[in-house]
Amino acid sequence: MATIQPLLDAEIEDFARICGTVSLFYQFVESSNLTSIDNPARPDKPKPPSKTLVVGSPGHAHVACVAWTDLKSVNLKDFDAIVFNVASLDDETILRLPDYGFFKDVRKELARLLKSGGRIIALTPEKRSIKQKDDWRTNWEWCPFNIETQPEAGDTIEIKRAVFDSYLSKLKRWTFYYFVPRQALTYEMTDVFGNPASINYNLSTVEYAVNRYGMMLAGEVPIMISLPSGQNSIFGSVTVLPHFTELEQKDAMNLILEDLLGRPQKQLPPDWASQISMPFVIEIKAEIEQKNVAIESLRQEIAASELKCAEIEKWKKLVYETGHELENIFEAAIIKLGAETHPAIAEEEFIFDHKGKAGVVECKGVTKSVSLDHLRQADSHVLKFAETENHEGKGVLFGNAWRNLALSARGSGERPIFPDNVVKQAAKREIALVSACDFLEVFCRFLKGEVSGEAILDAIVAQNGIVDFRELE
Repeated sequence: MATIQPLLDAEIEDFARICGTVSLFYQFVESSNLTSIDNPARPDKPKPPSKTLVVGSPGHAHVACVAWTDLKSVNLKDFDAIVFNVASLDDETILRLPDYGFFKDVRKELARLLKSGGRIIALTPEKRSIKQKDDWRTNWEWCPFNIETQPEAGDTIEIKRAVFDSYLSKLKRWTFYYFVPRQALTYEMTDVFGNPASINYNLSTVEYAVNRYGMMLAGEVPIMISLPSGQNSIFGSVTVLPHFTELEQKDAMNLILEDLLGRPQKQLPPDWASQISMPFVIEIKAEIEQKNVAIESLRQEIAASELKCAEIEKWKKLVYETGHELENIFEAAIIKLGAETHPAIAEEEFIFDHKGKAGVVECKGVTKSVSLDHLRQADSHVLKFAETENHEGKGVLFGNAWRNLALSARGSGERPIFPDNVVKQAAKREIALVSACDFLEVFCRFLKGEVSGEAILDAIVAQNGIVDFRELE
């Protein structure tokens, strides 16, 4: 590692903040078999997290806040950083929340947060155990891996890193220190990151503050994993900051958030201030509530209107869909017009009844003109219907021709919907040819009340060749 010496100390310190710490940076270099680093660029200071959640401490600015009991109501892995006020997690709350079904799920989500590079910061007192029947619970059941505390006391403090310096400047005396035990991994951690039999976990501590003999009073535990191939990956980290009783929890969290976000916390009123009655406030809040009710009513009206729009817009499928979607929308339109439909008997799309006449429908959505082959299929359906049902049916060929083109580009001399040979044979076979463009136009008139559904169906079952809807009323 002698070749790293030309780096300036300040440059090493700044680079380390990106990776997590100087010691982890050296481990990463060594385990990656790197032998030299020449003139590295000075990295920018890491940006504050853009999306932060605070757990167990309400009323903070620039962040979302949630109670311990509501942890499962939010998507934890959707945040860049989560700050836990473990000091507010009392015994009663711990005993109310089961490990299986609550904290186990929280550990899994937090492990996923760490794998995505997220950060966990914990303002925490000494780790403690609580007896519950035959089990022992702890105030650290939420954490995706184990961090232990050792009770000792002293007032000798050495700041190793200028991280959370506003908060740590208040640390004058300590009553415990942190360490990562040998059996630190939880089932949830290995389930997310991988089996320790096949990968190597490195949970080295990065000290922000230590006591006289080097034990960690505050610091960070980054997740580094080494694969058998030699590849190393650094993920998120858990930062632990000691809670000391000289500082109120709210003030402590404000300092931590200011250090984390680089933005000042507003001075929020204490809880008892809400009991003070001020003039006009009740009336104003009542007015606000009325307006919120009106807003909700408008939202419901807008949602209903959007549904109406969608219900009308869906008929556009008549002129761009193909296959089953085209069959389904044309059948829905026939039903809307007032006919009764039945499932196919043979290979036709569907059958509809109108005034005692049966329409045997074939739908085609094509990128060119409707062809004679399509007409033959429709004619074949009519013959099979007559043979099966022992009475005549009316062949209806619905053609969505040139379906990839705008409506204005369809039906011209070079792009006929139904070519002359198709029209001629359809007239002979008494098959109705329904153009998708013509049908959508008359269907819109039907929706507006300008023409009856009965008149449209009459035209379909009565006409042969191209059905003319223009004179309908």
